[in-house]
Amino acid sequence: MALALVCPPAGASPKSRVQGSIDDRVGWYDMQRFRFLTVLAVCATLLASATPAAAVSRIESSTFWGAADGYLGINAGGSATSPSQGYVSRTRDGGYTWRSTRIGTTAGHAPGVVALTAFGSNVWAAASAHRYLWRSADMGVTWSRSAKALPYDTRLTSIQRLSSGRIVLAGSHSATVEADNRPHGRVAMIAATNDDGANWVRAYEGPLYFATGDSDLDPPTEAAIADLANDPSGTTVWALGNEWQRGGSSLTYKQRLVLKSTNAGGAWTPQPGLPKHSPQRMMTSLVAPAVGTIYAFGENRQYLRTSDGGATWNALYLPVLTGAREVNVRAADALDANRILVAGDMKKTVTGPLTGVLAYTGDGGATWTYREFPDLPSLRIAEMLTDTHWFVAGGNEVLLHTTDGGVTWTGQRAPVDPGLTLSSPSRGFGLSTTMPVPLSGTATDTGVGVAAVEVRIRRADGKYWNGVTWSDTQTWLTANSTDGWLTWTYPWTPDAATVASRMAVSITVIATDGCGNRSVSRTVSSAGKTAAVVGVPSGLPSTAVRNRTYVVSGTLSPRHAVGSPAVRIAAQRLQRKSDGTLGWVTRKTVTGVIRSDFRYRAALSLPATGRWRVYAYHPSDAAHITSFSGYRGFTVR
Repeated sequence: MALALVCPPAGASPKSRVQGSIDDRVGWYDMQRFRFLTVLAVCATLLASATPAAAVSRIESSTFWGAADGYLGINAGGSATSPSQGYVSRTRDGGYTWRSTRIGTTAGHAPGVVALTAFGSNVWAAASAHRYLWRSADMGVTWSRSAKALPYDTRLTSIQRLSSGRIVLAGSHSATVEADNRPHGRVAMIAATNDDGANWVRAYEGPLYFATGDSDLDPPTEAAIADLANDPSGTTVWALGNEWQRGGSSLTYKQRLVLKSTNAGGAWTPQPGLPKHSPQRMMTSLVAPAVGTIYAFGENRQYLRTSDGGATWNALYLPVLTGAREVNVRAADALDANRILVAGDMKKTVTGPLTGVLAYTGDGGATWTYREFPDLPSLRIAEMLTDTHWFVAGGNEVLLHTTDGGVTWTGQRAPVDPGLTLSSPSRGFGLSTTMPVPLSGTATDTGVGVAAVEVRIRRADGKYWNGVTWSDTQTWLTANSTDGWLTWTYPWTPDAATVASRMAVSITVIATDGCGNRSVSRTVSSAGKTAAVVGVPSGLPSTAVRNRTYVVSGTLSPRHAVGSPAVRIAAQRLQRKSDGTLGWVTRKTVTGVIRSDFRYRAALSLPATGRWRVYAYHPSDAAHITSFSGYRGFTVR
């Protein structure tokens, strides 16, 4: 997981950072010969068993504004309605608990969030291969898409908001087709806006190494920005990139690319004469913890450092980790020029899995201390929230904390499915065109948070309710929540044809968390009967006389046979029960006879003084389930 450090401008919170992955965000999925795709395949294998859908979910990015308010960007597969979704999870307690929000779709496209930046209560999210930004003005609760598309065929990797309206983002885009009508690969690109995305300018693009030879079969070349970082000045911004060159059908890693901007991303200058490691490996993560001090980390323990604003650079290595064939940095963060935390993965054998590893220095890289996590997948997020409270995240839902500066780590070490209840309706519920079916329940998640609860309504003839009508296509409908999915509801009133047919209807609900993990589904079925609608009994004064007979009546729908004893009226008195508690006790029940005008009528007298209430109910019969009216209260003297 790559990370770009964003130090806040003057007057801002002391903790605002942006992180983002390079591995699968720069659009290199089509480069099947790339060595690092093998790395991704291993990570996917590790996570596949925990993800109940074909697509693999992964936390791609993070950003914190201060030590408590933070966000995770997730590219997730496995919701009930789509195999690919983008989510943003938000925390208000430094990463201990999370709530997720699904980012909206455009023309059927569900973006996977790959880069985030926060500025106060505002958050911006970028999605790979998606030419729009998403913005939240309420700390990640609701999101809207920018109206203006980016000026590129974009594959984004990193985003930073530098000041009011000023946003810089980076990645790659398709190179211009030359006069010979051949595409010439992808170039690194940086775009900037001064109005929060209403308009964009091309701040940088290139370089491009053309394919060797004259054959039209020569494949295009590739270049991409992996990460962005700005130093505490708020105006000096750095970019880290990688370049490849194709020759025939082969691909060769060309070099690293470091760019510098001293005017908040408006103009960029490549850093010349970068020192080389041998062999050079892909660079992933950039931090700028102090003015003039920059660290650029990569694979195979390699990193670059400058302490004079880029005038000179050193090619350095993390120390050898005993027993490890390779150590790769996927994320980095820093409290200052000396205290740095890097997170990533290691491999001990050629064919062995990638497992989690951390490294920390407190003296600017003179010495490093490793921490291995052989039971965890690659760690892809690193956040140093305070001097002692650090947060890291890994494959799917690995979420770890330390409050003692890295000595001990606690937290969630494996994916956890969300929990779900279906409280209503109960089994054997009835259907009525005038009475909605009350769908409701609860949903919880101890990982990145519940992102959605979805409802499927299926009729006995195999058709599904799509929100408007019945269809042959299986449809999942999103439930409603106003408390972050602690509780959920979905309003549904059966149509007249379904009620008249007396077909049974099954309702299934499922919860999805921000990593695409899904709960055990819950299903309840109707009885294949309708529910009669019983009106509250009327005809009793607010103060009734003991032992006087009153005629009570109410409505009943649908129409029943005239003279049939279809309704019962129950009278309850507030009194001490047998267990000594005060409660309502049924003292009398009478039968209501059906009249010809959709009404029931019964004679009722009450034997004792005190507080009373009455209600009516329709017992179950061949066509209806039991149903109840509301209560009417009064006093008897």
